[in-house]
Amino acid sequence: MTFARVWFAAIVTAAVLHLAGCDANATDGGTLTTNLDPVSNLEAYSASVTSVGLVWTPSPAARTADMQDHQVRVLSVPAGTLLTTFTVAKTESSFVVTGLTGGTKYQFDVIVRPTSAATGKGNSSNASVIWSPARRLPTEAGGFPIKVFETASPSFPSGLIIFKGTAPLATSVQNPSPLSDTLLLDLYLKTETSSMVLLRSAHQYTGRVLPRITRFSSVTRNAASLNDPAVAPPDTTTYSSGNTSFSIDNSSIATSKILFFKANDGNYGRLLVKRQSNGTLIGGTSPDRFLELEVSYQTTPYNPYSRRR
Repeated sequence: MTFARVWFAAIVTAAVLHLAGCDANATDGGTLTTNLDPVSNLEAYSASVTSVGLVWTPSPAARTADMQDHQVRVLSVPAGTLLTTFTVAKTESSFVVTGLTGGTKYQFDVIVRPTSAATGKGNSSNASVIWSPARRLPTEAGGFPIKVFETASPSFPSGLIIFKGTAPLATSVQNPSPLSDTLLLDLYLKTETSSMVLLRSAHQYTGRVLPRITRFSSVTRNAASLNDPAVAPPDTTTYSSGNTSFSIDNSSIATSKILFFKANDGNYGRLLVKRQSNGTLIGGTSPDRFLELEVSYQTTPYNPYSRRR
């Protein structure tokens, strides 16, 4: 081999080694690594006042021997400081993060990690979602179902205080007891027609001085429970000043329905209107028809992260 050929081969080899050493996915030993595929469709829901549920579509790597597990990282918002991490088995596609502070926004990252035997494989990129815990209120105080009856009912409560003390409270619009509850009422159930009721802001009731204004989002969801994940809550612009009523008829529906509300003090939340055994959202018979509800309530005013977009 001539000197020129030797010199050219040396130059080419050096160039290749230099490029390999500069590759962002190269290990310290110069071996190229391939990142595992990340999870997809990461969504969240407020599981309780101190916990957030995460749901995702598994990485394709979960079907291989290369994947070891998931790492769930919890970071502060907006600083991005790492607060804690959790290890989640590769067979799982959901996880509930506990030990959080109510009304506080967090960033949740889910990362797919390789086994030590997966030579040349690296961590996946982050799948991220920002969410916060919210208080879950499945019943009234004492464990009774939250039932709000129509205003035509002669005996049962038609108003709802969304949050009082530690629970919601169904109470009479016409004769609240105690009378101080009048000023705390958020919603009432108006008898509209023989086939329809209206869930309305308390300020629309004319029989009492009820100044509290509750607004609904134009976004609704069909869902079996409040554990309904999303990538973001409804945009704050969907709670317009005109959205203070929601009509519900006696048509059959396949599942329960989630309504999103903004209460008088700026607290966002969700109402699960539960499907009844008759297949509709309206239970009972006239004049004692009712809606059965569960509530998720954001404890920090003007923080909409209590549910999905």
